[in-house]
Amino acid sequence: MRFACRYGSPHNAVKLVLPRPAWHFHPRLFSTSVSRPNSIPEPDDGILLGAYTPRAAPNPHAQNIAILGGGITGLATAYNLAGEIPHAKITIYEAQDRLGGWIDSEHVEVDDGKVLFEWGPRTLRPDLRGSGEATIQLLTKLSQRDDNVGLLGFSRTSPAALNRYIYYPDHLVRMPGPSKGGSIAAIFNGLYTVLTEPIFSGVLPALIAEPSVECRALSTRDESVGEFISRRYGKAVADNLLSALFHGIYAGDIYKLSARTLLPRLWYLEGRDQDGNGINTEMLELFFRQQSLLSYDWVRFHNRYLGDAGDERLFSMQQMRFAGMSIYSFVNGLQRLSTLLENTLRENSNISIRTSTPVQHLQFDKSTREFNILTAGSSEPEPTKYDYIVSSVSPKILHDILEPSTTETPPSTPPDLLNALTRRPSSVNVMVINLYYHNPSLPIPAGFGYLIPRSIPVDQNPERALGVIFGSETAGLRGKDAMQEQIMPWHMPNTPFPLEKARKSWADAAMRDKGMSEDDARAEAERSVKEQPEVVQMGQDTASGTKLTVMMGGHWWDGWREEDLPSPDEAIEMAKSLLARHLKLTEQPIVAKAKLQRDCIPQYQVGYREDMARTHRAMLSAFGGRMKVAGTWWQGGVGVNDCVKKARETSTSIREGWDDTTGLEGWEENEKWILRDRRSGKSVWDPLMKSP
Repeated sequence: MRFACRYGSPHNAVKLVLPRPAWHFHPRLFSTSVSRPNSIPEPDDGILLGAYTPRAAPNPHAQNIAILGGGITGLATAYNLAGEIPHAKITIYEAQDRLGGWIDSEHVEVDDGKVLFEWGPRTLRPDLRGSGEATIQLLTKLSQRDDNVGLLGFSRTSPAALNRYIYYPDHLVRMPGPSKGGSIAAIFNGLYTVLTEPIFSGVLPALIAEPSVECRALSTRDESVGEFISRRYGKAVADNLLSALFHGIYAGDIYKLSARTLLPRLWYLEGRDQDGNGINTEMLELFFRQQSLLSYDWVRFHNRYLGDAGDERLFSMQQMRFAGMSIYSFVNGLQRLSTLLENTLRENSNISIRTSTPVQHLQFDKSTREFNILTAGSSEPEPTKYDYIVSSVSPKILHDILEPSTTETPPSTPPDLLNALTRRPSSVNVMVINLYYHNPSLPIPAGFGYLIPRSIPVDQNPERALGVIFGSETAGLRGKDAMQEQIMPWHMPNTPFPLEKARKSWADAAMRDKGMSEDDARAEAERSVKEQPEVVQMGQDTASGTKLTVMMGGHWWDGWREEDLPSPDEAIEMAKSLLARHLKLTEQPIVAKAKLQRDCIPQYQVGYREDMARTHRAMLSAFGGRMKVAGTWWQGGVGVNDCVKKARETSTSIREGWDDTTGLEGWEENEKWILRDRRSGKSVWDPLMKSP
């Protein structure tokens, strides 16, 4: 739905402020309370919808830009900057000998082919109403340069989408959710699971009682996820269900992670109404009034960059294509995304990529508003002075880079910024163990995998595992089926079709789009099929066996000494022991590899929002907006989609010369929410939103 044009403010936009009903779906059902008046000044449409008018020419001060970190954030930022400021010289500094950061896909030779192991993230969500839109736009642009993207999508009815498990107390429990075909039997099976499985004990009473739970105190600025969910839904829900989910995403302790940062919608809904009607009541009320509560952050991004994917027809097709997916990856693994970016950047003569080149020191000259960079192993600063710095490295690394040398007088980095950076989010280590079995039919259920909650006793999880991923379920076709003769129809670019399906699809499109008769359409389809067949890989693994991934550690290893951490060989044995206990899997893998990913996931703990706001103020004062930060450490989200979205916003802020921003300015004010009426499509500020 187009909220507004990309540039400027729509003059014909109509605000629709819907009256709030006097009744509440709540134990106080017949309350006659009246909603308070909107305390937020009515903004003009441009502010409301996030539109802006770009400057006629790019920021003239952005001549030389340095990017610290060559992960997905750094690569996407460089890509966007090259498009928005074509004349700018851009240098990427990466400490490692490869690009891509935590995205790391490895092909391993086995006896009957190849298998792909992922050592970091492995799939993406389309998330068209969130940060996933940024990645789809990026892929649309990249596919216009290289049509061999190799997308691998999984529908909403695939086992990986429908079957997700939690281990409790001594067996796998499928989580209720959508079922293929939505049959009555499946609905009853889900209800039976909720009523009989111990993991759901007390959940229904807690859901019913939630609206009567007292709202948090107005003075409460944040609390842990565990405390928040325990208070509203009970400790069993927090420890048995939510802790498992957060093990899978953050590998973190829900009693330390920030509810306001990681559950912003639920946090907002609890305090939305001064009468304290409860989260469930608020959600039901929005549902029955046919309203959607949208984050202003997403609405603003959507409006600023809608129509900015290059080929609009192709982007529209990509959106329709992704809308049917639950998750997606690439035939060559998620690293294909970073490889596409890297290949494009290396073709640009204005971009310099320096791997194995850690930055040792960074100095800012306030008189010229330029940065000097000193790299490791060098005694002299780099010859190029930089107008802007984009840092995607951790606060700890940035602190060490900015810390003044003993000879630097006066120091270019003020103490308040260094102090703010020491209040950095902590991080966790995760051991990733990939195992490949020759047997293509291991006795494991079809599905994405299972997670292990904090409530599982040590004797059931002495390895301190976080979860297990059934990797073959998100690898596409396996073995000989992975390589098929395909064609690429003109009406569905970048979408390979098996030959047996291509004839009908092509003929139908010819009749619909070209007005051909049925006979003529069939003849053209047959000619096209004969002209264009090619062998296309439709899966990650040309070997036919089964792969599993075990993840262990995370917050369970907080405070452990280096000598306490398992070695890769020990981790492999621990993973096999876990699988034997949980899945009764005694077959030995023919390939097993392990890697300890150190400090791989930031922990957004209670108070994270205020820490980032403090860092923003100190950084803005120190560098006048010439340093921007982006990436997982700074954005309150660990996903690849979040990184791509932030990279897009960062490049725009440099192009426009928004030197009152650092990438952290959003943490300074309260979250903003917009109500969208699903019937009319009109959007307004939520009338019950409190003033920042």
